[in-house]
Amino acid sequence: MAITLQLDRGTAGTIDLNDGTNYALLDGWQPRVAKRQRSQLAGRWPYENVIEQIPIRVFSKQSDPATAKAEVLQKLGDLAAALDQAYTWYNGAQVDPVILKYQPEGSALANPLQSVVLGAPDSARDMLSLPVTFNRDMQAWEINPLVLEIERRGLWLGDAETPAASASVGNPGVMTVTFNDIATLPSPVKIEMIAQATPTADYHGYIFVASEANKLIITEAESMLLDVDLSIQTDARASGGKYVSFLPSTVTITRMAMSPLNIDVNARRFAAFAMVRNYSSTLTYILKFVFATKKQNQAITRRIVIPPDFTPQMVFLGIGALPDVLNSITLHMETTSTTTSGNELGVDYIVTLALDENSFPIKMNERTLDDGSVQGVDFDDVVIDSAAIDSPSPIVYETPSNRNYIDHSGNAFLLHVGNQIHAMICMSKVSSISPSWTIIDNADANIPYTLTATRYKGYLTPR
Repeated sequence: MAITLQLDRGTAGTIDLNDGTNYALLDGWQPRVAKRQRSQLAGRWPYENVIEQIPIRVFSKQSDPATAKAEVLQKLGDLAAALDQAYTWYNGAQVDPVILKYQPEGSALANPLQSVVLGAPDSARDMLSLPVTFNRDMQAWEINPLVLEIERRGLWLGDAETPAASASVGNPGVMTVTFNDIATLPSPVKIEMIAQATPTADYHGYIFVASEANKLIITEAESMLLDVDLSIQTDARASGGKYVSFLPSTVTITRMAMSPLNIDVNARRFAAFAMVRNYSSTLTYILKFVFATKKQNQAITRRIVIPPDFTPQMVFLGIGALPDVLNSITLHMETTSTTTSGNELGVDYIVTLALDENSFPIKMNERTLDDGSVQGVDFDDVVIDSAAIDSPSPIVYETPSNRNYIDHSGNAFLLHVGNQIHAMICMSKVSSISPSWTIIDNADANIPYTLTATRYKGYLTPR
């Protein structure tokens, strides 16, 4: 099998750099191997871009010298146009990306690997200044050698893999998709969450994604160890049909504790979230999380104020970093005065996310319209697409048929390792009229979702 080396320009066509008719790859080129990004602020890709210097021969076998020279320069112009297109795409223009495709001789893969071209590096020479000469041995007019200098993404990406969808799971609940094999390097992935019924209204909240099940844990509040002034209440619109009510009889701190038996024991950084509601029109509540090890080392999150008339919403409580294995998680609740029934703080469930480069909390934001009203996410179907070979930045949208883009916070460039991906929807109704802790249909029934995932398996070296 001959070496495959191509620049795929989409609708502009493909330039085959080793077709033997217009271009030929010369000896001496081996793809560069990218290294890890050293700065956490350097970009969303885990590996640095690399600069390739590819020696090629551009030639024409036309017998007429003038025609042959013009043809060689035209082929050279095609290369220049491809690099210009790549740079234009990288800067956000609505043009096709340019993809470098490479497959070495004897490859075990069915198709070439792909890497997005970002244009020519700043150090690249002007290709159009090179002369066209006659090669008497080959009986052809040529530029030999021409060093094609390009900047590309550090990861090579394999074919898109889309395994079977997950089982249907009620929200909030962890959905799981299993791939056929294991990705050992962080690989871009696209996920789509598909509703099995029609939601009643707009919603807001979080979507959580992780590569391992033990990094994404949901704990129902009623299953936690409850302190004084806490009671379990029934609400069909809550997760599991119940929530915990905090009705303070004193102004001392009240606690809800959980033992994180299912959380990754190797993790040391955790993010905490809670679905809460303030039923009071006058009283303010204050929440914080305390992470502790067996040696009683503690990491305490910031204090979060829950204002009056706070409809059910997912609240980010903060991040805790520990020197040892996590042993307990405690939610602390307090207020400035006692209160009576109907003015309590409600807690539906807690989400704990063990943080690494493959764990993602992504907030789906509501929009404030010109008339002052608030519009949330329709949430029939929602797509989070890393767009690794389609767009310079990730894309988040609802209802794939019309691509209604969603305002979001957090990193939507999803990366995956292993052979499974896990996702969970934690959303509540935007409306203050008949609010809901979860996504429901017209009959107030909890809506289940399925998850699909498409992965581009990443490689540092072609194979």
